[in-house]
Amino acid sequence: MSMLKTRTAGIAVALCLLVAGGCLVSSKHPLSDEKTSKADTRLLGDWKEKSDDAKGVWQVVKRPQSENVLVTLGPYEEQYDPADLLLTTELGGKKYLSWGGREPKNGKTNFIICRYEMPDENTLSIRYLSIDAVRDAIEDQRLSGRVTVVTDIKTGKKPISERETVRITAEMDELRSFLEANGDDCFPEGEKADMVFVRVAK
Repeated sequence: MSMLKTRTAGIAVALCLLVAGGCLVSSKHPLSDEKTSKADTRLLGDWKEKSDDAKGVWQVVKRPQSENVLVTLGPYEEQYDPADLLLTTELGGKKYLSWGGREPKNGKTNFIICRYEMPDENTLSIRYLSIDAVRDAIEDQRLSGRVTVVTDIKTGKKPISERETVRITAEMDELRSFLEANGDDCFPEGEKADMVFVRVAK
């Protein structure tokens, strides 16, 4: 089996579905690239989401031949997908993940920008960008990006649903500057984490 093929749909596919459904903000570029990212080795290991319906174990490993880039193997994956990168960045004392990469089928890059905390070595809390905060920044021209409203229509009938997608197109330097100045607005303090993982003991 090729190193770049997975047995089941990879994490990238799941993230793309959430972006398409308007649940997450996507970014064309990460906060750090493969040269400037410095791997947070505390993330290495096996993790399980702390929820009632969580299934399987997520594995974080270093990408072969790279000291700076981590990759994720989702539940039931045998090999990582090139769009399953974890690029870690620190800005203003806060820890960020750029989670995603280049989609093999169309060459498009998609990253989910997250802020993460590790209150202890066995717990990982992740929060996603606030859709409202990013949308407002794009509409106010404080951040390069695109807001699109997609309408689903059945032939000969009224629209059955509308969904909004928010995509950041800012280059890496612009995105870093924006989050350094506005990170706390985009990840409001006190809000519940979107995902919490606990380390799986071996």
